[in-house]
Amino acid sequence: MKFIITHESTDYKQWNYTVEYEEHLSQIPFVINKIIGDFIVDKSHSEPTIKSTHRTCFAKIYCLNTKSEMIFANLSNGTRVVEKIKYECPWLLTKFCMNEVLYQRKEIFRQLQTVFAYTRH
Repeated sequence: MKFIITHESTDYKQWNYTVEYEEHLSQIPFVINKIIGDFIVDKSHSEPTIKSTHRTCFAKIYCLNTKSEMIFANLSNGTRVVEKIKYECPWLLTKFCMNEVLYQRKEIFRQLQTVFAYTRH
């Protein structure tokens, strides 16, 4: 997977960065889409958040936009992550898009759990 940080800035409250990356569609693995994502990691509130916008393009011809917000709530026995996602999808591909979004979310959380499974605070 290509993953390039093209812009980055920070202060004591938030970290902003832009990435360009590629993904394979889970349902059609030979299709590669290119994504530009803008992220804001905000630690200025009691519950840290990650807000992002993504522009996903297929063959440089057709692009779709996604907005996401992840809120991290500290609990006595761990952390709860609440995620809100708004994504564009052509009406005829609604089921396909929903399956793709669900797959991507599952993969992201699986990878996060793998990374943080052995982290102790």
